[in-house]
Amino acid sequence: MDALRGVMMLLGIYLHAAVAYSAYGSWPWKDGSTTGLFDVSLGLIHVFRMPVFYVLAGFFAALLYERRGARGFLRNRVVRIVVPFAMGWAVLFPLVKVLAIGAARLEGSTASPSSPVEAFTLREIFGRPDPMHLWFLEYLVFFYVLVLVVAPLSRHRYLAVPVGLINRSFRAVVISPLGACALAFLTCPTLYLMRDGAIDDPSGFAPESKILIAYLVFFGWGWLLSRNTDLLLVLRRFPHAPIFIVTGVVAALLGYSIWYWLHTRGTPMVLGSVASAWCLALAMWLFVPGFIGIFFRVLERPVPWIRYLSDSSYWLYLVHMPVLLVFQIAAEETSWPPALKALIVLAASLATLLASYHVLVRFTWVGAILNGRKYATRQRAPLAIAGAKGNTEERIY
Repeated sequence: MDALRGVMMLLGIYLHAAVAYSAYGSWPWKDGSTTGLFDVSLGLIHVFRMPVFYVLAGFFAALLYERRGARGFLRNRVVRIVVPFAMGWAVLFPLVKVLAIGAARLEGSTASPSSPVEAFTLREIFGRPDPMHLWFLEYLVFFYVLVLVVAPLSRHRYLAVPVGLINRSFRAVVISPLGACALAFLTCPTLYLMRDGAIDDPSGFAPESKILIAYLVFFGWGWLLSRNTDLLLVLRRFPHAPIFIVTGVVAALLGYSIWYWLHTRGTPMVLGSVASAWCLALAMWLFVPGFIGIFFRVLERPVPWIRYLSDSSYWLYLVHMPVLLVFQIAAEETSWPPALKALIVLAASLATLLASYHVLVRFTWVGAILNGRKYATRQRAPLAIAGAKGNTEERIY
């Protein structure tokens, strides 16, 4: 489960490396040359990445709450989520804005190359603040507050009947091969309200109800899965997991195709919009058990280098934005094809980010905040360190 969470983080870096060279999606700075080579992968990853991540977030949140109680849960979440969100945004937002504004001015400047870029102003940098790629942490905070309110109430004897009904329904849905169809009914109405087919990204700090509700369903599913851990064995042995992934791809492509056709026609069609939302919702709920089942079967035993990447993924995702921008801006003047630019930028950024994690984070107090533990030595090679035995309870949160 921890490896799956790390992969979802790393896929976010791929998305942001490729979107700068795509005609779709938003990014602080875009290259002048684009390619459609990444468009399908960008759309597919966007369908399942955050739903899977929020399922895992709900799963780990339930474990943490059960083992440490409300106070321990609150203390842990403040250190691991609130502090990185606040400190990360305070450092990264102005840095990203300076890079994006500076690159745009240099690109459009008619002055001589030796002329300095005109001074930045605080209004330009902080005029329209937004959470950037850290928005997922803000939404996690809302879910954790809800946990602190709802979890104690759910144990009240007057709510025993509805809580039991929800739990039994959840188990029946997970076990059933058609469970994804039932869950799609919960997600389809929210997708109908989205502007881009799949779940939108927030545009500011103010929470958007449709996005909150959409991801809350996945978070709740993960929470219930943690309370029914015997079902993990069912998902691990589920023979249809690869079929679920393939079917999810087909459903997502069909949903996007309908959405694209409707928008190129320019004529709103309720039935078509519902069909698109239904296909994309179905794809999300096919991907969730599919990925969990596959990861449990493939990673039955810990793999040292995968554990190392899982440990590093939080840091890599938090700080990747300015690193990507630096390499993307540097590659803009080259004559390379856009696809080659994206791959080189991605490789250079990952190498830089991994080096920064190993040198600046893994053995320091920053690593203790992000990963819940601090490694004791700098002398061992990364894979040896990753394979060393540690405090599993700390790592999984």
